[in-house]
Amino acid sequence: MKLPLYFISDVHFQMTNSKQEKLRRKKMYSLFKKIQNTGGTLIIGGDFFDFWYDYGYYIAPEYSDVFDELDKLNQSGINIHYVAGNHDYWDFGFF
Repeated sequence: MKLPLYFISDVHFQMTNSKQEKLRRKKMYSLFKKIQNTGGTLIIGGDFFDFWYDYGYYIAPEYSDVFDELDKLNQSGINIHYVAGNHDYWDFGFF
């Protein structure tokens, strides 16, 4: 793993477009930008999403921006590791 290591857990991104959810995502994306600038490894300690569809490779439109930001991190050379949480049992095979 590349250093530094960044750990986030229990974010519980919602499937809403509320002001509060927009602010939460803005703060998270700001952290992603910092990680992108410093390099390293991001470890997501589960429950990143509050709800996940069990439709194989379907991405809910409400989460597309989250995946776009994760993809930017990955494309910039950041290693991303995802540890499933109790809200994540239905996404095995997607990540």
